[in-house]
Amino acid sequence: MESRTEFTIRAARVMGLVLLTALALAIVTFAADVLLVIFGGVLLGVFFRGSANLLNDRTRLSPKMALGIVFLLFFGGAILALWLIAGEVSQQLDQLGTNLKNAWLQLQERLRSEPWGRQLLGSVRVGQSGGEDAEAMSPLARAFSTTLGGLTNLLIILFLGIYFAINPGWYRRGLLRLIPPAQRDRAAEILDAIGHTLRWWLLGRAISMLIVGIVTGVGLALLGVPLALGLGFLAGAFDFVPFIGPLAAAAPGILLSVSEGVNQAMYVAAFYAAVQLIEGYLLTPLVEQRSVKLPPALTIASQVLLGVLVGALGVVFATPLLAVLVIIVKKLYVEDALEHRSTSASDGVT
Repeated sequence: MESRTEFTIRAARVMGLVLLTALALAIVTFAADVLLVIFGGVLLGVFFRGSANLLNDRTRLSPKMALGIVFLLFFGGAILALWLIAGEVSQQLDQLGTNLKNAWLQLQERLRSEPWGRQLLGSVRVGQSGGEDAEAMSPLARAFSTTLGGLTNLLIILFLGIYFAINPGWYRRGLLRLIPPAQRDRAAEILDAIGHTLRWWLLGRAISMLIVGIVTGVGLALLGVPLALGLGFLAGAFDFVPFIGPLAAAAPGILLSVSEGVNQAMYVAAFYAAVQLIEGYLLTPLVEQRSVKLPPALTIASQVLLGVLVGALGVVFATPLLAVLVIIVKKLYVEDALEHRSTSASDGVT
């Protein structure tokens, strides 16, 4: 009877574990967008709190005063930037969409003049299902039409970030209470490591976005590319997503320059490549000294995977999610499992 009872208990535990795993997978599958929005709020909260802590260490202000200054600088700077350049950037972005349409049509005309170009256009079936309007709309132009839907997620992320930053200890203690008491110290250490990594990753991205946006706008203006300010704004915003973001940001600039000649397009493409090389080999390594190094192939693979599974939000947050996963694997598997096992084995031998 005892063996049957033990077998029943074990079977019940296994079934419970399987059900919990299935439930977790179902939640992740059906609520992936919501979970990513929440993660975005956590990222923003980490940025606010990390900036406040840095200001507190440098000036000895109270934590609340430092956080208030960070909020004031962030929102005040955003409002000032919108007031100064929003009108011009908005006009340039509107004109950019129109110019991209015209550049895309000119590119199609040039492709139709070559046999391989006609074959390429036929393979992608440009405009066959939607008439001339669909033919005029490039994939990038259609992507801009989804911006309004992303504003809602942006507002949710903004409010979540504010609340997470105001009282992070409350949420941290609540999360740790879900961990068995014997493992809480280790869980707290892992949370601190994740917070440190995300703070430095976000700092690096913020600096990179600012530098890339300014340099791209100025460089394109010197090259004579139209709508340089709007293109610089896009380059800075898209730089939040490593590797894939800069490629997407370079596409409209190169496409616009095609109408002015192949040589001009080559110069613009070389300029975009130079900006990313400087960022990749100078700025990013300096930041990664204080955070975690992410292999480029693994980063791109995670962006593609989450992009296919979740969509645009998956691509945006793939890199910070990968950084969190690397920390968890390092702490729980490499240090706690592998190194602990090797240490125990060596102790047993001696």
